[in-house]
Amino acid sequence: MIDGAGQGFWPQAHIGIDGDNELREGYGGQAKEMRGEPNTVGIVTKKKPYMTDDSFFNDNEFDGNKAKINEGVKEIIQHLKNGKTVVFPTNVPGSGLSQLKMRVPKTFNFLMDTYRALRAYVNSIQEVDGKYIVERYLIDDLWETMEVDAVYNQSSFLLAKLVPTTYQRVSTMGTAGLWKLLMMAYSFENDLAIPVSDTKRDYTGGLSRLFKVGYSTTLRKMDYNSLYPAIQLAHDVFPSVDINGAMKSMLKYFHTERFNAKRLSDKYKKEGNYQLADKYKRKQLPLKIFINSMFGALGAPMAFQWAEIDVSERITCTARQYLRLMVKFFIKKGYTPLVLDTDGVNFMAPKNGESFFYIGKGLNDEVEAGKEYTGVKAVVAEFNDTYMRGEMGLGLDGIWPATINLSRKNYALLEDDGSVSLTGNSIKSKAMPVYIEEFLGKGMKMLLSGQGYEFVQYYHEYAEKIHNKEIPLAKIATKARVKKSIQGYKNRGVDKNGRELPKQAHMELAIINNLNVNLGDTIYYVNNGKVKSHGDSTTDKHGNMYASLVPNDIIENQPDFIGEYNVPKYLDAFNKKVEPLLVAFPLSHRNEILITKPEDKKMFLRSELDLVNDEPNDIGDQDTLYEFYTPSQMEKEFWVKMDYEPDYWFNDDIIFKLPGFDEEIPV
Repeated sequence: MIDGAGQGFWPQAHIGIDGDNELREGYGGQAKEMRGEPNTVGIVTKKKPYMTDDSFFNDNEFDGNKAKINEGVKEIIQHLKNGKTVVFPTNVPGSGLSQLKMRVPKTFNFLMDTYRALRAYVNSIQEVDGKYIVERYLIDDLWETMEVDAVYNQSSFLLAKLVPTTYQRVSTMGTAGLWKLLMMAYSFENDLAIPVSDTKRDYTGGLSRLFKVGYSTTLRKMDYNSLYPAIQLAHDVFPSVDINGAMKSMLKYFHTERFNAKRLSDKYKKEGNYQLADKYKRKQLPLKIFINSMFGALGAPMAFQWAEIDVSERITCTARQYLRLMVKFFIKKGYTPLVLDTDGVNFMAPKNGESFFYIGKGLNDEVEAGKEYTGVKAVVAEFNDTYMRGEMGLGLDGIWPATINLSRKNYALLEDDGSVSLTGNSIKSKAMPVYIEEFLGKGMKMLLSGQGYEFVQYYHEYAEKIHNKEIPLAKIATKARVKKSIQGYKNRGVDKNGRELPKQAHMELAIINNLNVNLGDTIYYVNNGKVKSHGDSTTDKHGNMYASLVPNDIIENQPDFIGEYNVPKYLDAFNKKVEPLLVAFPLSHRNEILITKPEDKKMFLRSELDLVNDEPNDIGDQDTLYEFYTPSQMEKEFWVKMDYEPDYWFNDDIIFKLPGFDEEIPV
């Protein structure tokens, strides 16, 4: 039997059988194609994936051999009971590299008897040939390709229907290039010359501000709908070389198509037709990306001849004014701004927020005339009726019970179902050790639920477990994948300064322990030095590495196994991941929480650990509203260039103005 990628050779309802070794390692024999696939059962027919004598079964251990074989048989029977289709290979497991018939005839006969009995257990057996196997392989590959395409590549297919080029080119080229193709085609059809590229220069970018670090509840996220293209259309912001208005017409068309698809997706979702809702959601996403990308093209004269830096800067500077308008309005309603990025703002709702009431006037596409709005939706509807014209519109992007802003672009959210979403490398990493990930999984829920006192108790308990070497090796071990052969690693070469490239602890351990490793194999190890400065790949004065192997058997079969490890090093790594979370605690007690040994632990009153916001470690860790409302020097210089002076926003009586609007807008 041959196994494919992803779901395996067989569809999900099928289970394949192969021979395997006790270590569940190696890629020889049947395991070459079956290893790591989810819908296979490996019957143990060998001790190790090697060809040494101690790697094979021995009939002197017949009872043990039987038990190991029966483990796989029991698993197969359970799959049959669950309604799965079990595919029996023509070659019986153990008939190849395991050499059962030659080395252990007693065990081999037992396996054959068991195999025949297992086949008899099945009510009906379909005998298949190689042609059937190949057909199933191809069908499964096609199915997987279709599923991957539906999720990841529909955008390219949809864009290819809109842009004059091939599907293949759309899939590989940037969106600025797509706009260039459109304008090249339009210029050719209308006998227009290609303009001379603008000069590249720095210009004012989007705003990103963190107003409140720490813990906040009743989070409400507001963002403008496709802010940059909406500004272009509402304020007529297009390059002077677009003499026929082609770019404006195209952007208007794609913008309209995108919002039509978005509305249909929302409509079908409300009606419970999730298939159609998902279809139109997938359709609007590439259009959203595409219309937003015109801004990027306008700021890239080297790639897009119709680019005009003044136009890009007018878009970003106008966007900054709209963000100031939003924040000013919501503050007046009692909302507290927490964090802002480009086109959206996270607010903490006021205590009386749910009592807000508003009857829509229908002055914006986002507001239905005569409809009664309550809570935050009432505030959004009033804002849209009052300020949003043309293609401009503000939307409610999300509601969360609580959040913790750790630093800029690093935050945690509590979802309605009690789960936690993490963003930023302070608290999220693919390489994060299991023991830290386990702590954060439980600890973040405590913090986001407002349980500061319970979190600190849990932290102290966990830190003591690390100190007392009570963390299982399976959770604390470093996981490293073999990406080079042993010889390739030995010949890894030097850096640009002629120094040997750094050593890799797992490869050094493979060499020292004479491991027979293959590309893709996983090696686990722990640091067993004495101080936190002892590196994994470094050695002591006797030449002994500070790292040692953790056998795969411990990782897979002994999850609670306790062993030696470098306490100061692992406790330090743990504390470094916990420390950013402490911004949610009062500054007066923040530096008293972390410990390096149990006797350092301090007792706290529950009230001393009430969670807070707006208490940064340093004044520069969060931004002020004064700074936010004040245009930057580059911003001011641009508006002067445009013969316009924006308001400074410090007086409640100030009239808000936007370039391109004739009327003044009271704030």
